[in-house]
Amino acid sequence: MRRVVFDGWAKRDGLLEKFHPWLESTSAVSNTGLGAWTWSAYNNMSIPGSSTPAPFIPHGAHLALDILAKQAAVSVAVVEWEVATGAAGAEVPFARLPVAGLAGNIVNPGVDTNAWVRLGLTLPIGPTLIPSGTRVAHRMRVSTADPPWNIGVRAYLVGYDAAAPAAYAPYSYRSHLAGVHGAQTVNGPSGAVIANSTPGPSWSAWSGWTGVTNALPAGKDLLVWGAARTTTGNQQHIYLEFGTGALADLSDQQPRARVAFPAFSLGSVGLQKLLRPFVVKNGEYLAFRTRGVASANSFMFFWEEV
Repeated sequence: MRRVVFDGWAKRDGLLEKFHPWLESTSAVSNTGLGAWTWSAYNNMSIPGSSTPAPFIPHGAHLALDILAKQAAVSVAVVEWEVATGAAGAEVPFARLPVAGLAGNIVNPGVDTNAWVRLGLTLPIGPTLIPSGTRVAHRMRVSTADPPWNIGVRAYLVGYDAAAPAAYAPYSYRSHLAGVHGAQTVNGPSGAVIANSTPGPSWSAWSGWTGVTNALPAGKDLLVWGAARTTTGNQQHIYLEFGTGALADLSDQQPRARVAFPAFSLGSVGLQKLLRPFVVKNGEYLAFRTRGVASANSFMFFWEEV
């Protein structure tokens, strides 16, 4: 492998991602009954608490959107979401970003027809230190009134309780973008999903490890990016933890990275990604486990082979 001046990017060892809220479900904000570009009220990000238990440095957000179209005509909308710290009535925003651009139409509607979709996504946030005990709240607004769009947002902030983990030296971002590694993007499994065992009830414990890949082919590492999730359960908020190990029975798995899946009712779904990929070394087994509101889940994963 050719080397260039190191500008680390991928991760391997060290700190694992933390989330806010931690070991709790998320709270929702929505534009129900509001006019165009009208902010919702701030809502605490966690249930039942609202404060960070330790100093926290967010660098992204795992979001879930509940989108309900109500109009039998083409309409478009942009959804804006904001996160702030501070006491109620004195919130100071530290992140504001668009989380969706939408277009929709209900064709041949009935008297009570509504059309809804649930989806999940990951967006970056500029890192900023949130001191321990700080209240964190969020709000949202939509470029149209309700109707034609009724939209809800739930989210986990993702970051670290301390400094970010050190980058893995063999993978320079600049050389990667220059094609030095000959990366090929792959999803797994293709044409199927992997189900995992149910975690302990109500955040109490991680599920067992479930294998994703067999030992990798000779000369291949993986840069793992994230996962798509599907389950019909109601508000099945979970964390997903990736691990690697050398043994086929997965008894030596070492946790490497985490993503979070906030959820709404009637379908707990989403595509969530890491802000920095992590490395699975040649010869290792990749596996995952979950923790959160007890539910069986199915996943499809994606990575780069290098």
